Amino acid sequence: YLETRTLTKGSDVYSFGVVLFELIVGKPAQITTEMNGKQHLTKWIMPIPLSGKIERIRDPLSKGRCNVKSVWEVVTIATTAIEHPRPDMSMIVGALKEALRMETLSRF
Repeated sequence: YLETRTLTKGSDVYSFGVVLFELIVGKPAQITTEMNGKQHLTKWIMPIPLSGKIERIRDPLSKGRCNVKSVWEVVTIATTAIEHPRPDMSMIVGALKEALRMETLSRF
């Protein structure tokens, strides 16, 4: 949207991915880092899932309350939502339902 000033299904999916990252990390979309100053959350977060070190990005308040595998699944969904080509929302909803199922099963 920032580049084209036009709302599309793709920009909606991207925005939803950003919201998912905000929930996972517990930070707003615009953050301030010591090294880079103001930065968009997606620029800060994207290298971390590739490294496999989810604990570096996960909201400390969620530790011990959420299954790591289901959180990792939501990270994967959010990553997919902000990259090209973007999936449609029905695919994202299906993947989120699976993450919820994983989380629910881990509690038993």
